[in-house]
Amino acid sequence: MTIIKLLIHNNIWLFFRRKKLLISSLGLLSFISFLTAAGGLLGYLLAKWSGGRKAGIAGRIRSVIFKIGKYRFHFHHWLIGLPLLFLGIFDILPFLKEAMVQGMIIGVIFQGIFDYPDWYRIIKKDL
Repeated sequence: MTIIKLLIHNNIWLFFRRKKLLISSLGLLSFISFLTAAGGLLGYLLAKWSGGRKAGIAGRIRSVIFKIGKYRFHFHHWLIGLPLLFLGIFDILPFLKEAMVQGMIIGVIFQGIFDYPDWYRIIKKDL
């Protein structure tokens, strides 16, 4: 079993309290710029507000799920944010290169991974 699967399986992620992790992450983002840190906080809060309270509970914005055959593909918001971040970093979409926008995307990615225990479940087989 890989280390990541062990961490997830044993709920060691709960060791990191969300508030401490959020504050330390914002501190790291502030080394990039104030706008990036402010965007990170705003992105985190917007994702928290628009998502479900727990995994599997519908939020204000519906999940992006595609059915193909017997499988369901769930495109989590962190998974959607990741290519957007790279499109901005590599200057493919110039408006995504702004510090505030990149911070918001990082905040959304952070919230999607650290607030939901099923963040890694992308493909599910229908019964």
